Amino acid sequence: MVKEELVEEIAKSLNLTKFEAHNIFDAAIESIKEMLEEGKKIEIREFGTFSAVMRKPKLGRIISTGGTVKIPARMAPKFLPGKILKDLVNQGISTKSEVIKTSSEK
Repeated sequence: MVKEELVEEIAKSLNLTKFEAHNIFDAAIESIKEMLEEGKKIEIREFGTFSAVMRKPKLGRIISTGGTVKIPARMAPKFLPGKILKDLVNQGISTKSEVIKTSSEK
């Protein structure tokens, strides 16, 4: 699913125009980005937590030459899914795997 499809789903479920849903979606994403840039943590109950974490400096490989390159310390976005979201995803996976097992047993 891409952004436009998600915006369409939001518009349908909230009985909004695509334009209105698009503006709401963009505003929410922009707010999340700004808060992360400020070093804040965003917790959305039953969904997950967005945060910015410091990555340590490390050595990387240049595949074409076999040499190494220093990768400096940097901030990186992180998403930690909440328990309910994890359970929903795993429930969907287990349901699909049951269907696959059933169809392959024939």
